[in-house]
Amino acid sequence: MTIEELAQKAGMSTANVRFYEQCGFLAPTYYNDTLVGNSSRNNYNGEDLDTLLKVRLLRELGISVHDILDIFNNSSSLREIISSHLRQQTGGSGADVSDIRCSVFRGLLLNNEEIDSLNPLPYLLQLSSSSGSSIPKSDRWYFAGPWRRYFARMFDFAVFSIIWSSFLYFAFDVNLFGSSLLEDCLDTLVVLVLVLIFEPLLLSIFGTTPGKFLLGMRVRSTSGGKLSYTQGIRRTFGVILRGMGLNIFIIDLICMWRARKAVLRREVLPWETDNRLELYKSPWQVPLFVASRCFLLFFSAMLVLNSIGTFRRGDISPEEFAGNFSFVSELLNVDLGYTLTPDCTWEKTSSDSSYSGALPNVEVSSSGGELTSVNLDVTIHDGVESLRRVNDAIQLMAVAFIGAQPDVSIISGDLADIADSVSLHDIESFSFSSFGVDVSCQVESRGYNFSHALNALVKQDGYIGSPYFSLTFSMEKAVN
Repeated sequence: MTIEELAQKAGMSTANVRFYEQCGFLAPTYYNDTLVGNSSRNNYNGEDLDTLLKVRLLRELGISVHDILDIFNNSSSLREIISSHLRQQTGGSGADVSDIRCSVFRGLLLNNEEIDSLNPLPYLLQLSSSSGSSIPKSDRWYFAGPWRRYFARMFDFAVFSIIWSSFLYFAFDVNLFGSSLLEDCLDTLVVLVLVLIFEPLLLSIFGTTPGKFLLGMRVRSTSGGKLSYTQGIRRTFGVILRGMGLNIFIIDLICMWRARKAVLRREVLPWETDNRLELYKSPWQVPLFVASRCFLLFFSAMLVLNSIGTFRRGDISPEEFAGNFSFVSELLNVDLGYTLTPDCTWEKTSSDSSYSGALPNVEVSSSGGELTSVNLDVTIHDGVESLRRVNDAIQLMAVAFIGAQPDVSIISGDLADIADSVSLHDIESFSFSSFGVDVSCQVESRGYNFSHALNALVKQDGYIGSPYFSLTFSMEKAVN
């Protein structure tokens, strides 16, 4: 029979059935070791109905789920539990208390009922005459939709990711921008380990995690208490392994899609067989979650930007210009093989660079400590010569100098426009003014053609003599 048919015959809701299933009273054939059910799901039988009716009777009598589990597992006898509850009802005096539950208790004792042979229907009929007898409201399987679960999970992962990134930055001064694929994989692995260690701790202490708290969810054991640390580890490991596929691309999408389908069918997920997700509503949940997520994004962005340095604005000094150059280089992950020192001279970096070709000479001018102009020149003789490094050096310096001007908007496309405006699309001279800076590029070329495919100078076929290429690039603050 289906779960709806079972619930109707047992006189309870499907949420009650799911709850008692989670408690371990039922084991329908639809649930197996795979993430989702098979074609035989909802295959309940008469034994399941008989079990539910017995559980319903005992719960309406006020016996706890834990005690009922002990009765079914033969850890405690039905008679012992009933006698104990009867003494509590009568205050231990054995007096004749006119309570329908006491009458049922006495009937069970008088008939020497055992759990295996118990017929609950007559006693349930007797209890139905009392308006105070019903299944406790807490005996329900609370449904949390897939999107609520997903956003809570991603929020928690973001928290642990920021914790790990903060540790790398403050402890080892690691550049958090432009990491390699291997570094990203290692970071993901570390975050998964942190989640596996600390999420169960949060569940055992608080019964929730930051993401679940903000979205109105808490995790409880089937008996209604908080999870133990061991239970929390089993739950979290199940989520990571079978719900997220260890965060491995494609596999994680498949696992999450299958979990989503299982949740929409309101099936018990493998990592929730001994616990349940409770929901509670608050008008502040969505605004608080959005505000917290925005804060995490802002904090993460500031952490990344601070890890690669600071971009100075306004009237900058030559030292600050060199700092801006390094900032932009790291931000855009451009490795020229050289970097600018505070006195604006080239210094070879320790990293291996794939760049080749000439490097421009740099001269700067300042007045009262304020940078007023930047000049670059490069001369090339004979052969094929790449202009890639020259081009990138000019773009980086233009962004470092022009981008520091007060009118430039960092959050718009101004910096990208500056970089594109000085790009060497061809070996031709140009000049323009941008944000109060006069820009000029003077090119002299003999015997060279410019190859767009190679971004390089190529010697002209049949040219007699030594080819020559000279480029002078300058940026100077306009005179007011």
